[in-house]
Amino acid sequence: GWRRYLALPFAVFVGVLLFQAVNAFLRFQSIVPPSIGLISYLTPIFALAVVYQIAVRSPDKSLDRFLGFYVLAASIALSTLYLQYTGVDWQILGEVGRGIVIFDSVTGAKLSAFSGSFRSSEVAAWHAAGIVCFFAILLSNKRMTVGKALLATAFVLAVIGLGMLTGRRKFLVLIVAFVATYSTLLIYFGRGAKLAVLAGFVGLVGLIGANYLVPTEAEKVSSAEFHSRNLYQHYVSRTEGVFRDIPARIQELGITPIYWAYARYGIFGAGLGSGSQGTQHFGVGAAGAADF
Repeated sequence: GWRRYLALPFAVFVGVLLFQAVNAFLRFQSIVPPSIGLISYLTPIFALAVVYQIAVRSPDKSLDRFLGFYVLAASIALSTLYLQYTGVDWQILGEVGRGIVIFDSVTGAKLSAFSGSFRSSEVAAWHAAGIVCFFAILLSNKRMTVGKALLATAFVLAVIGLGMLTGRRKFLVLIVAFVATYSTLLIYFGRGAKLAVLAGFVGLVGLIGANYLVPTEAEKVSSAEFHSRNLYQHYVSRTEGVFRDIPARIQELGITPIYWAYARYGIFGAGLGSGSQGTQHFGVGAAGAADF
């Protein structure tokens, strides 16, 4: 499958990386920035290859068992966000350090970024997305009935509901992007008809649930309370706005930095690794999208 479908795109990808690595080395006279860039782009490919080799050499259903264990364990850990939200005062709950306060630009609400036992709201949000994504993989290998589909939808909505408490809206975008990409690839490889139908059904039920079952209007409270109380409706309202903000994010973090890099460094840009974290300690003064 790799040779048939991905050999040419991957060769082009590596070629561009090597060209930009040379570009960065000649510009900054240091091997560190392009090395960091190469590690950033190629490590996921290496990890994928290692995991694939482990999977094909493992007993049948071992990968399913691993994904099932992760979904179960991470779901239990994710439930601690609700404990923290309801005021349970355990030392194992909450951010390490002072924590993060989120000011919603639409409602003006002052919200805490809950993290539960993950100890970081960012990490908790990533795991919320991971639970749903791995759960989708497991469902693609199961024989589905209407009852099972409804239970699966309820579980996904519960995970999304907990993920909202992190205040990190990106987790919802990750879920949508993964399910869409995974379904498309399975259809491309001739295996995705069942998942496509399932994804459509789950999406339809989820849309109905979000519009008719989940409260979206914040309670009418005083100004002081509005800016201090962590009302769940505020988290829902904030998360709902993530797709509305995507075009602006693409413009600000995807298109504008390209014009900026072209104006500053020319058509070939600053080179590989010039926008990576840490390269500023090795003579790199450009950060690209990281500046915006």
